[in-house]
Amino acid sequence: MLSAVIAELQLSGTFDVAVVLSENTALSFNTEIPSPENGNIGELRVPAGMSVHEFLQWTLSSTVGRRGADVVPADYVLIIAPETNQILCDLLLLFEALPSRSTTDSEQPLLLNLDAQRTAIFSDKWQTFEWLRSHNLPTIDSQLLPDFQAGSSQHADTSFEHTMYIIKPRDGAGSDGVRVVTLDELLQFRDSDVSRRMDYWLIQPLIEGVACSCGMIGRGPEKNAFVLPAARQLIQQTDNCLYYTGGVLPCGNDLQNVIQPVIQQIAQCLGGFRGYVGVDLIVNLQSETPVRIVEINPRLCTSFVGYRILSKQNLVHVLCGIETREQLDWHDGTVVKFDSTGTTSGQVSATEIQEIR
Repeated sequence: MLSAVIAELQLSGTFDVAVVLSENTALSFNTEIPSPENGNIGELRVPAGMSVHEFLQWTLSSTVGRRGADVVPADYVLIIAPETNQILCDLLLLFEALPSRSTTDSEQPLLLNLDAQRTAIFSDKWQTFEWLRSHNLPTIDSQLLPDFQAGSSQHADTSFEHTMYIIKPRDGAGSDGVRVVTLDELLQFRDSDVSRRMDYWLIQPLIEGVACSCGMIGRGPEKNAFVLPAARQLIQQTDNCLYYTGGVLPCGNDLQNVIQPVIQQIAQCLGGFRGYVGVDLIVNLQSETPVRIVEINPRLCTSFVGYRILSKQNLVHVLCGIETREQLDWHDGTVVKFDSTGTTSGQVSATEIQEIR
């Protein structure tokens, strides 16, 4: 994702950029981040043993009284981080708390992320479920593990509607830690990490359908968000574990037609926001409820690498609000396949498209 953002910046050539890399992220770059011809991209690597949050706190406090443009861009800040362990939320709070550097609001950097308050909700899958339910949005029935196990003991003499379930961490990113389990396995489940509370785990019935996703780009409090084309997710199951292996953009029209109205509903419920929001869904065209929302991702998602190829506009310009048109244009007939690392494939054959869709 970071590489895709940098590529968009290179195509734009209109920004001077400072990229702060965590120790782990830096290891994925064999060389320094390339600098575009018509701009400058510099990198700052966080010292080993120091978190990005600690590094930014120290750096920002050391720039009090001066511009600090080598750390905090004068115009925009985009945070790419996982929501696990409140990493993303903590970074957002750090930047939201920045004091104004001048008497004019225009000098304050614009944060190109969903706000910390709503990010906290969508970083927790249980809170997300409650938010979706409170807004009457179609989702999957969910329970916390202790409640599920307690309920099963109270009704041990009754049959369960489902025999297979999904168990997942409340703050997981992607398919990390997501497993398919039987009812018996679920009732006997004990966390190997005794330091974690049992309500760290969320339970959902395994339902049939096609795994899809769809992105939105917010344009601030006074404009409707751009709803992007939906993608087909590629999910692989090995033993009882699920793995996200990438996706294909766009998915077929039969899926688009039922997904887009649901995403528009979500956008209306969110109201005005900035940044990128991704939605994971299960689609079953034979069901009375054809679309069910699995989760909402309050961050830049892997599918961004596909969207930037499919889009005729520069998506960094769209994120920044530089792109002023009211409708985005997409390359007709183009199908983009990408893997979980954010690497896009070449030409996708008609046979492969048909198999995936």
